[in-house]
Amino acid sequence: MGPYKILIADDNERSRSAIRLLLNSEPLFHVVADAKNGEEAFAFARQHVPDLVLMDINMPGMNGFEATRQIKQMLPNVRVVTQCLR
Repeated sequence: MGPYKILIADDNERSRSAIRLLLNSEPLFHVVADAKNGEEAFAFARQHVPDLVLMDINMPGMNGFEATRQIKQMLPNVRVVTQCLR
């Protein structure tokens, strides 16, 4: 099995970059996309079908709760871990 495909969804660009750098430094993980809002997270999840989504809850537009609901409805086997850093 290849590396786990991960999607990062966070409206903070520095957070996304740091998480991407950390995860891509491990051969077990591969960040396939990073989204700045829920709409992008949903679109990228449909496009890449990641194994795991790291989802910020507080994002502009579609928040993390709604994006998670839509992702799980369309891709029930994708795991989503939510976070709220504010």
